Amino acid sequence: TSSENVKKFLDEFAQGIKRDEESLEKISLSKRGEKPTHEYDWKLTPRTNANDPFDTLATIAAIAIKNDDLKTFGRCVETGLRKLDQSIAYAQKNHAEAYRLNQIVRNHAENSLRRIFNVVCEKDKGGTFTRTFQDLAARYVITKADLSKQCSDEVFFVLGLMTKIGIQALDYDVRDLVLSPVIVARQIVQKGVDKPLLANEATGVRSIDVFEFHHALPRLTNSIKQVGHAAIEKKDAEILYRCLDAFGWLGCSAIKCNDHGVAAACLRGLCQLGRESKAGKLECFWSRCALEPWQHAEERIGWILSWLPQQPKDKHNHWLRSIVAAYSRLHGFEFSIESQEDNGELQFQPVVSESPYKSDGI
Repeated sequence: TSSENVKKFLDEFAQGIKRDEESLEKISLSKRGEKPTHEYDWKLTPRTNANDPFDTLATIAAIAIKNDDLKTFGRCVETGLRKLDQSIAYAQKNHAEAYRLNQIVRNHAENSLRRIFNVVCEKDKGGTFTRTFQDLAARYVITKADLSKQCSDEVFFVLGLMTKIGIQALDYDVRDLVLSPVIVARQIVQKGVDKPLLANEATGVRSIDVFEFHHALPRLTNSIKQVGHAAIEKKDAEILYRCLDAFGWLGCSAIKCNDHGVAAACLRGLCQLGRESKAGKLECFWSRCALEPWQHAEERIGWILSWLPQQPKDKHNHWLRSIVAAYSRLHGFEFSIESQEDNGELQFQPVVSESPYKSDGI
C-alpha cells in the first residue's frame, strides 16, 4: 500500500471510470438535458483487480482484529485515512478529469475505511480496537480542523463513522466512546467560528470556498444531535444533558462571534432534543435536579439570548427571530421577547402567549 502502488492503481482506476462512462454514453439512457442534477456525478465503479491496495488494506485490518493484533490494526486505520487524502489529492490534480474522478475515487477510498469500520463494530463491540479506530479518526478530524478543512467531504465522512460508533457504544455503556463525536464536533465547529476561512489569493482560497465553508460549518453539529436523539431513545438522560451542554456552549460562542448559521443550528438542536425528551418523558439524570431535560434545553436557549445585548442594536431583530422561534418550537406556543433597561444594561425576557405556534423556521 505504498504511495507509488496507490498512484499506479488510481491511474488504472481512472482509465476504468472513463471507459465505463464512454460505454454508458453510447447506450444513451437519457439525454444530457433531461436528467436531474444529482445524476450528473453518478458513475459506475470499475471492476476491482487483485492489485487493489484499498481492498488489501481492509483485508489486513480484518485479519488483525481476528488475530488480536492491535498494532497492525492501528497502522491499517492510519494508512486508510492517509490514502483517503491521497485519493482526493489525485482527483484534484487531474483538473480536466476532476468532475469524473472526485466522487468515485473518494467513494472507493471511503469504502475501504467503511469495511474496517464494519468489522470492528461487529467483532469488537466497544473494546480496544473500537477505541483505537475512534481515537485515530478523532485525531484525523482535529488535524483537518487545524488547517481550516473541517468542512471537507472527508471530515464529514470520518466524523459520521465516529458518530455511528458513539451511538453503538450506548448499548455497551462506554461513555467516552459515546461522547467522543460530541466533543470533537463541538470543538471543530468552535475552531471554525473562532478562526473562519478567509479568501486568500496566495493560498488559493477563493470567495466560493469561504461561502461553502460557512454553509457547511453548521451541519457539523448534526453529530451532536444524532447522539442526543439516540440517547433519548435509550432513555440515557446524562448523555442527552452533555449534548444539550455542547449546543448551549457552542451557541453562546457563535452569537458572540456573530455567526448566525452556527447559532441557528444550535438553537434548532436544543429545541428538537428538548421536544423529543419531553415526548419521551425523560427526567434529569441527577436525582437532586428539579428540572426535566427539556427545561435544561430551554435554559440553554436562555444562555444564548443572554449574549444578545453584546450585539449591535441593528442586528437584534435578526437574532431575535431565531431565538423566538426556538422558544416557540420548544413549547408549542407563540413567544415574544420583551426588552428593558436595568441600571443602564439592556435585558431581554421571553414571554409566552396562549396561541399555538405556527412554524416559519429558525
